[in-house]
Amino acid sequence: MRRFLKRQFSGKKNFKLMILNSPFWLVIGFIIFIFAFSAFLKITWQKIEIQGQIDKLKKEAEMLETDNKYLIDSLDFFASESFKEREMRLKLNLQKPDERVIIISRDENRSKEEIPASADDKSQMLANIKKWREYFFRK
Repeated sequence: MRRFLKRQFSGKKNFKLMILNSPFWLVIGFIIFIFAFSAFLKITWQKIEIQGQIDKLKKEAEMLETDNKYLIDSLDFFASESFKEREMRLKLNLQKPDERVIIISRDENRSKEEIPASADDKSQMLANIKKWREYFFRK
């Protein structure tokens, strides 16, 4: 009986090996491998795209946070008493009760050194311009 079982068992083993080694199962296995590998590549590509979007959104969130801090600081500055006082002084010409204001005006009579009034000064200025033009654009 043992011999019979050994023969049948070894025959089934050979039969299983023969079926598994056939080209049909090799093609089926290769097709399954291709589908599994393409699904893996698709999932990996989606993961890379999502990670790129996450990084982009993180940068945008940091930029918005920085802008938000700047706006909060600006709001605090505009709400401060020193800003209000400065604006009242500049735009409304107000002053404190114990404060003195000194007004400094320009002298309408300027010296001749500041304003080239004579024709000689103008011709000298034109000669200087010609010299610079020749210096940069001469051939």
